[in-house]
Amino acid sequence: MQAIKFFFYITSFFFLSLGCKKADSQVDSKPTKINQTKKVDVKASETLFELGKFLNGTLQNSNRSNLDSFLKANSYKLFQVKIKNRWTNYLNSIYLPLVEWRKNQLKEEKPKTVVYPFSGPDFPNAFALYPDADFYIMLGLEAGGFEPNLEKMEHNKIAKGLNEFLDSIESISRLNYFMTNKMKKNISASIFKGTLPVIVGYLEFLGFVPLEARPIIIGSNGDILYLSSDDILKNPRYTKGFFSLEIIFKEKSTDKIKTLYFLSTNVANSELEKNSGVTIFLERFGSFACTFKAASYLLHYAHFSKFKEFILSNSETIVMDDTGPPIKDLQKNFTIQVFGKYTRPIRLWKTKYQTTLSELHNEQNSKPISFKYGYGTLNHTHHILIAKRKKKNATQ
Repeated sequence: MQAIKFFFYITSFFFLSLGCKKADSQVDSKPTKINQTKKVDVKASETLFELGKFLNGTLQNSNRSNLDSFLKANSYKLFQVKIKNRWTNYLNSIYLPLVEWRKNQLKEEKPKTVVYPFSGPDFPNAFALYPDADFYIMLGLEAGGFEPNLEKMEHNKIAKGLNEFLDSIESISRLNYFMTNKMKKNISASIFKGTLPVIVGYLEFLGFVPLEARPIIIGSNGDILYLSSDDILKNPRYTKGFFSLEIIFKEKSTDKIKTLYFLSTNVANSELEKNSGVTIFLERFGSFACTFKAASYLLHYAHFSKFKEFILSNSETIVMDDTGPPIKDLQKNFTIQVFGKYTRPIRLWKTKYQTTLSELHNEQNSKPISFKYGYGTLNHTHHILIAKRKKKNATQ
């Protein structure tokens, strides 16, 4: 995410049996262990499915009269052209080259769980790197948000929402990262409020069927608490969409079920000291793979040290640019392989130059990459690295 964030900061029909309760139940009840073999009946949401096709510009008609009439309007036809161009550009210049790189460099990595801190709604990068995962856990300050009621919305508001949607994904389509100032305006405070619409749009683009989206919070003991409509109406932050999400979706080709959690949360030390529920929740998945990109160097700062140590202690593999955990910290327990060209960070982060990372690029004679990843460097080059946990000796 863009640097400004620092200043504002902060299943599978397989499913977590994590003491899942309504939010008005006792938050501090005894936590239950993860159960990845319990099947949960999930009925596909017709409106969620329709939203995905609407946002990727392929919805042709609808049983909802207001939406159906909007589909015939010039504003939607213009949107269809723009979104197709934007997605095609992202697909060809960033996503597909990243997938090809992953096939060569991460072919042995098949984690069940992926954690993507400071992600915003950027599901495509997580999926490109780890397509075989069952659980994707994304964390950010943005609102989880709502499924927009397109049947009751005026056409001019729908058109504005589509323009905000286009604007919100513009930077990631072109640069491969979300800009925080745009996310504050076009995601958390948009007509189509929150990360939910963007994620659902991405799911459709990537060939998934969204089945269900549930508003949740994570209790102080790590349990998932489901929010009812009454819960949301009673809380001013919830009414603005500032809660987390559980999104169940499936692959069109195989019907394999996956789960995405977007945790609307702050992982700075001061917040984790008040409520450690998020890290308890993450621990229940066991070890996981992790990715960082354009993360404002947050884990380089002392007031994010607790979350940095949590990531370093629980990750088996980390794919990242230079904005993830500092290289000197990674080297203690991880082997590092670098790719692309690393020079100086962009001007806003000129103090975050890492000599150790530069030395690794020289020592390994790093192979070039053909895609953008994160902020890049002052010299407009891009780099990426893979950190794998060192295997312990048998005598240890």
